[in-house]
Amino acid sequence: MANGTYGSKKPAFITSNDVDIFYSYRPSRSTEDTDSSVFKQIDSDILYTVEATSADGGLSLGTLPGVYNLRLPLDTFGRVGFYTVYIKPKEIKTSIIAVSSLAAYPNVRGIVLNINDFDEDGSIGNNGELVGYRVEYFDTATGKRLDTYRLITSNNKCAPITQNFNDSLSTNVKYGFNDSSNLTFCTLTPSSSLSFNSNSYPFIGEVGQTIALINTKFNPVMLDIEITEHDIETLSTMLEGDQLRNLDAGIITTFNDDGGVYHQAEYGTVVDSSDGTHHDYKIKTTTTTNEAEKLEEIKENL
Repeated sequence: MANGTYGSKKPAFITSNDVDIFYSYRPSRSTEDTDSSVFKQIDSDILYTVEATSADGGLSLGTLPGVYNLRLPLDTFGRVGFYTVYIKPKEIKTSIIAVSSLAAYPNVRGIVLNINDFDEDGSIGNNGELVGYRVEYFDTATGKRLDTYRLITSNNKCAPITQNFNDSLSTNVKYGFNDSSNLTFCTLTPSSSLSFNSNSYPFIGEVGQTIALINTKFNPVMLDIEITEHDIETLSTMLEGDQLRNLDAGIITTFNDDGGVYHQAEYGTVVDSSDGTHHDYKIKTTTTTNEAEKLEEIKENL
């Protein structure tokens, strides 16, 4: 706090289970490729946390919140070109089992979900684990995503209780908390009626409707990654590195900073007998020693 100003952003602790990662590829910015119009999902295990240490490196400060590294697999990101990587909160699709209220608190409305439909490893289905998740709805007729969304304010495992009720939200089946159940009762916001229209309740879903549960730990991130054959170091080596030029053989050898051979190229000249015009060509390698083979390689480049 300084001069009455409060910070409002908190770094989030996330794991690979909290994200979905997609990518697309194009060979250059000016050309289109079939891969560039389709984003393919990639294993989110390429996301890694970052460890922090003290200034002298002697004391571990643990995981640095809000900072994560990507380790791009070579088999996917091995081509020269441009990659677009899209990192978004994980989206879990499920369907609404019931829209009802609590037996003990009939004015508390919510949706009932089957934990087994979306939580295989038990990571988010426990009581309170879904708080803060966003619920997005899909149209039951077209399957398209709707603009309407709600936020989960609480979730507790529950079981149906069949009774006769005489309240304004009377239904045949209401729910009570039960920690041994595989169902969870989620309260949403907004879900209560307006004070001036007590008989009208905000939409929170329909029975059987498909929804998506999305965590709100971070905002989606889009990254542009360029894979090149050369970097600033290799370009500097070619421009400023030591060179040995054998003018008789037409061979130019470039050395790196360690004195090792970085690049070697052989150059040849073909003279057009009709007009005496010289054509200079670069031969990619100097491994060929047969003069006839060299001449054939030069002709192929014409």
